[in-house]
Amino acid sequence: MALGAKVALERLREDLLEFKGKSDGHIRSSPIDLSQAQQTTPKDYEFINWAQLRKFVPSNPPTDGFLDTPRAIPLAVAELMEAVDFGDATKIKQLVKKNPCLIHSRLRAEAT
Repeated sequence: MALGAKVALERLREDLLEFKGKSDGHIRSSPIDLSQAQQTTPKDYEFINWAQLRKFVPSNPPTDGFLDTPRAIPLAVAELMEAVDFGDATKIKQLVKKNPCLIHSRLRAEAT
């Protein structure tokens, strides 16, 4: 199996509850619907959700078929920001334990 396919299967297993603990064969044989794709695709571009990716694309159209996201927030920082926004101390501790460098991350609120 190609590395890209293994990464895709792991991403689906991590992001979609219905695939947690399922075998590669089970995931490959399961249809993926639009809402499921919208849950996983943004993470490939270092966005935390579909709305954030969708907001970015109109002002940064794909170049040569690829989305250029140099200003995208690294996923770990975005997850930390989301945990802070929701006051999720358990998630914050998990993220910092997994990625100690997050302690030194500078977070800034988006202008609304």
